[in-house]
Amino acid sequence: MGRPPAGLSIPHGALSTTLPSISVGLPSSLLERRPDVAAAEETMRQANAQIGVEFAGYFPAVSLSGLIGYSGNPFAVSAIGPTNPVWSFGASLAQPLFNGGLTTAQVEAARQTYDADVATYRGTVLTAIQQVEDNLAGLRILSRQVKVEADDVRISRQATQIALNEYQAGTQAYTTVVTAQEQQLTVEEALLSTQGQLQADAVTLIVALGGGWSQSQLPDAAAESAALNLAQGSQ
Repeated sequence: MGRPPAGLSIPHGALSTTLPSISVGLPSSLLERRPDVAAAEETMRQANAQIGVEFAGYFPAVSLSGLIGYSGNPFAVSAIGPTNPVWSFGASLAQPLFNGGLTTAQVEAARQTYDADVATYRGTVLTAIQQVEDNLAGLRILSRQVKVEADDVRISRQATQIALNEYQAGTQAYTTVVTAQEQQLTVEEALLSTQGQLQADAVTLIVALGGGWSQSQLPDAAAESAALNLAQGSQ
């Protein structure tokens, strides 16, 4: 933040325990927004295109050349010695007769690279799905745990009040009150820890889904393609 700790003031506030509403069925297309999944997919496409590039080495290379201009005496008067248009067009064909199997090796290497990129892409997608499932399970389990620990906090506070009443009535020593307060503090800290973990899992789930669980937030592939074509056309 560019400020020393002494210059930072955070007002005291209660921890928010309200979680956003999460859809029951999350579409797998949400994972397309993850940068690692998108990068692995584009790498796989590039490797697939590279196979075609290397396979083109089997075919002859055709090059075209052309020339157009004028011939004549540049020092003569245009009325006496006009220039004549001249043009030429040619094509050349080149094909290596023997390269020791280099083209075959390059094609096979490109295919192996593509297979490796496909495996990387699948592993990336599986990792993303695992992260989503883990966080969904964590939210479900921690939500139940929060309810149980909230009941423990309520019961421990009642026990502390009962011990305090008994002490004020002279039937219990103050040690009983201190013990009850210690137990109450322990369960309150456990509840706060679980609530904090619940919030952290919700944030981690948003990250694992690439930014949220709303399908309306998915990028429009058609619009992006049209914008890219427009940008290329303007160049």
